[in-house]
Amino acid sequence: MCYNLLIDAYGQKYLYKKAEETYVDLLQARCIPTEDTYALLIKAYCACGLLEKAEAAFVDMRKYGLPPSAIVYNAYIDGLMKAGNPQRAIDIFLRMKNDGCQPSTDTYTLLINLHGKACQSYMALKLFNEMRSKKCRPDICTYTALVNAFAREGLCEKAEEIFEQMQEDKLEPDVYTYNALMEAYSRAGFPSGGAEIFSLMRHMGCEPDRASYNIMVDAYGRAGLHEGKMLEPNYIDVLY
Repeated sequence: MCYNLLIDAYGQKYLYKKAEETYVDLLQARCIPTEDTYALLIKAYCACGLLEKAEAAFVDMRKYGLPPSAIVYNAYIDGLMKAGNPQRAIDIFLRMKNDGCQPSTDTYTLLINLHGKACQSYMALKLFNEMRSKKCRPDICTYTALVNAFAREGLCEKAEEIFEQMQEDKLEPDVYTYNALMEAYSRAGFPSGGAEIFSLMRHMGCEPDRASYNIMVDAYGRAGLHEGKMLEPNYIDVLY
């Protein structure tokens, strides 16, 4: 456990050589590396852009009788996404499925985020439907990622449809989900729709954050309403 903590700490500081040395120390101490060890090591390599080393660590874990699990695949996919290599992340996702490793909720959420950021909401929705067909239950992060995917393209009706589906699944939206839905209306050029979501959020006891107010200011700005509504006290009181 201490070795894993050190590898994680070094990885977060981009000190891959230190992380690597800690891994060697672990082996020399005759400790058995776990899936978490490899997940952290792979993330450390990806963070430093060392994709060949990440792949080598991925392959190396099989030597210790550890077939890559969803935890390791997720770390690999997440690391590649943060390293700015989305296509490689997709390739690892496909390898995961080909290897017979069942993607988890976190896996699908990562891929939905990936496609959402690429303005490929149709692919994000396809993955969402795939996970549900495999009885993999989406969580609040999954739904928020999908709402965000539609929001980036200004598809407010689709975003609201997913928002309502989330509530039908007995999941309570948080500030990030509300913000994503407001962003959808903002990008679609309907500030009044965003204002309704803003009011709903407060009515439901979810406190807006700074991003919430920024989204509303941008929404009115996009619609050419630089004065008036966005200057009402309810929209700016959090800024002071």
